[in-house]
Amino acid sequence: MQILIEQLRRARAENHLSQRELSARTGLTQSNISLIENGSTEPGINTVVQLARALDLELMLVPKRYIPAVIGIMRSPTNPGALTPETGSAMLTELKRGERLVKKLTAQYGEQPDLLKIGATLRDMRRLNVRADELNQVTDALNTLRDHQASPQASPVVREVGERLRRLRNNIIHQPPATVRSAYGEDEDDDA
Repeated sequence: MQILIEQLRRARAENHLSQRELSARTGLTQSNISLIENGSTEPGINTVVQLARALDLELMLVPKRYIPAVIGIMRSPTNPGALTPETGSAMLTELKRGERLVKKLTAQYGEQPDLLKIGATLRDMRRLNVRADELNQVTDALNTLRDHQASPQASPVVREVGERLRRLRNNIIHQPPATVRSAYGEDEDDDA
């Protein structure tokens, strides 16, 4: 719920609305809006819908398996670095390469927590809409892991690669979506 409230607060700020102005649009008191935004009170679903609609947002339920696709659609229209089908294929190839490398290292050195975390992160990234520059970061991290796999310093390198990949995954997941233009405008004429 906190993520949803933060998105509503961000939408209010992006629309240059004060809490008082949002109060006038929704009928909620300014103090109630303040309590909701700072996490002192948790709003009911009707209040969330009311706030969202006043901010020209719509609350939707999306099946979990479609979330990456929805995020991809929201990111792609204004994202010049968006993944193309070709780079999407390259990303899957890189992720598979990384997963094979993790299996190889696990077979050589046994199950290590850092290797397990890298494997889990790579599996998570299969469901994300990754941009071309993010693909390059994955490739660099996997090349570092490959290059240092037999060295005595491998353990800190494995940990560092795991942290890099987790940060990248988290950044991708938490990036604010690009603004999406509606397929229709409210002020368009239906009689045309």
